[in-house]
Amino acid sequence: MVEIVAAAVERSLGAVPGTRVTSNVKVRERGTKRLRQLDVLVEVPTKRRMLRVGIEVRDRKTPVDIKVVEGLIAKLLKLEIDKGCIVSRAGFSESAAEAAAAAGIEARTMAEIAHPDWWRIVNFEVHRIRLELVSTSLDFNPADVAAARELVQDQRMTAIISDSPLGGVETVTDMVLRHASAIELPSDVVMMNEALDITLDMSEAPRWTTPLGPLPPLRRVRATFRPHRTVEEVPLIAFRDSDAVVAFAGLSEDLGGQITVVVTDQLDGSKSVSFNLDLLDKTER
Repeated sequence: MVEIVAAAVERSLGAVPGTRVTSNVKVRERGTKRLRQLDVLVEVPTKRRMLRVGIEVRDRKTPVDIKVVEGLIAKLLKLEIDKGCIVSRAGFSESAAEAAAAAGIEARTMAEIAHPDWWRIVNFEVHRIRLELVSTSLDFNPADVAAARELVQDQRMTAIISDSPLGGVETVTDMVLRHASAIELPSDVVMMNEALDITLDMSEAPRWTTPLGPLPPLRRVRATFRPHRTVEEVPLIAFRDSDAVVAFAGLSEDLGGQITVVVTDQLDGSKSVSFNLDLLDKTER
């Protein structure tokens, strides 16, 4: 069935020059760079890069259940692809389809894949991760612990400040969240809403100050934070020029703005895709 799905996708994308559809291919994982087998890899040219869609295929006489789908979700989210898709001949159980949608993974039947316009944009998923700082602790040199304790006891982490590398000042809380937001979070941790621990080396960091006076040099900052993931599905309305779809637009309540996707036909027959977000003024939200 893998070859059947690959052929159906290739037929549906036949009008997009430069598209590559490869079955039984090896794709690298993010981070580990370990090679994993993928049933079908679809590569569609956009303006500057190839859009990579990974497809896992299940050929069963009964709908795929949530246990199987959760395993495929975990696999697809680890791969170096832009979008994941699961194709099932018999469809999906209700809970399996809901799990796939929540993870941003397409769940399609063979009939849907065979439709020539299955790839056209009908909605835009906005994935946001909010970081909750659960706890923070400061490590000092042993000789400085007593003096530091006098300065930080009864003080909130938001009252301990230093010069910010971005300009102005920042608190310990701001600094921890800034470093945490730069970490590539493991997809399974985000999906399961698990807490993560980080340790930041402060040996070369600027000095910190409390309302009671400057702190001794910090050695480390230890913090625990929890990522919270939300997914908003934004329906897109297609604007057509004759028979060609040239733009799609929808309003994101989560981002507070309009998402616009413009598809432009190139002279060589290929298509370029651009995305734009116009934020609304706060008074209009």
